[in-house]
Amino acid sequence: MELDSWRTIKKILLFTFISTVTLELLGALCFFAIFYYDYSFTNALFYSLFHSVSSFCNAGISFLHFLTDQNLDIYSHNYLFLGITTFLTLFGGLGFIVWHEIMMYLYAYFYKLKPHRFSLHSKIILCTTATLIIITSMLFFALEYNNTLQSLSLPLAWANSLFHAISFKSCGFILANITSFHAATIFCIMIIGFIGSSPGSTGSGIKTTTFALFLAIIRSAINGRFSVEIFEREIPIDQVYKAIAIVSLSICWILVTTFILLLTELEWTFLELFFETISSFSNVGFSLKGSQNLSAIGKLLICATMFIGRIGSLTFILGLKFKSKLDKTEFSYPEERVMLG
Repeated sequence: MELDSWRTIKKILLFTFISTVTLELLGALCFFAIFYYDYSFTNALFYSLFHSVSSFCNAGISFLHFLTDQNLDIYSHNYLFLGITTFLTLFGGLGFIVWHEIMMYLYAYFYKLKPHRFSLHSKIILCTTATLIIITSMLFFALEYNNTLQSLSLPLAWANSLFHAISFKSCGFILANITSFHAATIFCIMIIGFIGSSPGSTGSGIKTTTFALFLAIIRSAINGRFSVEIFEREIPIDQVYKAIAIVSLSICWILVTTFILLLTELEWTFLELFFETISSFSNVGFSLKGSQNLSAIGKLLICATMFIGRIGSLTFILGLKFKSKLDKTEFSYPEERVMLG
């Protein structure tokens, strides 16, 4: 994680442990206040704890799925349920390092200390995440207002839109039947799921920092600059190469997997398989036809896609790389330009 000292690492680890346990327990208490009226005491307590942990870890799995016909639509009118689930999902998906810096900033602000300066890492994550959530919420509201949101009041419709915008990033909780969504909404889910959450978080995808860096690379190419800058800081060239590699390898894996699934799953359409692959890569867990209906080969491919999507495509490739003596030799070839575009 490129932390500068062991002291900082210890602080991050301690903060991670304390914040995880505290928030999951507080979330469970809030959910218990909701579920207590619908289930027995023992079941309500277990469902509350399980749903809280699942929300924080962006797992998107809940016993409520099996009790509410695979979605959580019966809680789409409950502001407390929407708010707590959304916050826990956002906290887990934003990353512990970012939240640690936010807490340090608030501590310095309230105790009138020297203002804490956010690192470039946190600035990129906060700005990118906020932008993606706002855009996704507005798109979901516009696309689903006369569809899945038509029975809700305006405040509830916005609350549901924010819930889904954060859930689409890597969690997978849903308040309606996904097959009832507009086709454009399905496309938005694939894009936001592919981008995913932040590094050092409980989410998957290519990560928000990689996406932001990739956009910065495009901007530099358009402006004819030889360096990549974000927030008045130049990005090291090795990280530029890694960002391009992550995006390229991820897209290649998704395309190849979809191609193989088109050969093995003859009863599925292209959209269903393409969505299934991206959903598994981003660990969102959505399915248009049901993952249980895949063949044995299809299930193995989806398992591999979930695994690679979680640990990162570049990490997976580097883990399999065998270094030779030639890799350790420092040399360079003559430079020559080629035509592009």
